[in-house]
Amino acid sequence: VISAYPGAFDVSMTYCHCGLFDDSLGPFKEFCEGEGVDVMSASPYGMGLLAGDGPPAWHPAGKDLRERCEQVRDECRRRGCDVEGVAL
Repeated sequence: VISAYPGAFDVSMTYCHCGLFDDSLGPFKEFCEGEGVDVMSASPYGMGLLAGDGPPAWHPAGKDLRERCEQVRDECRRRGCDVEGVAL
């Protein structure tokens, strides 16, 4: 869409693509920079995966990712640090 309408967009917001468990934002960010479009990365906590209470029941993450993020939350608690701070 950005390529089809040059100059129509000044920012694109994406979520859950730049964090501890997903770093796939890179190529899209590079594309946007080439088009003069800024990128805003929302949901640095992965819609709750990397938040103290964990994700809501409806979260689309699979079992493996949920379990790995739970391990990160547990390790942060054990060390006395906030998982949210680590996620950022």
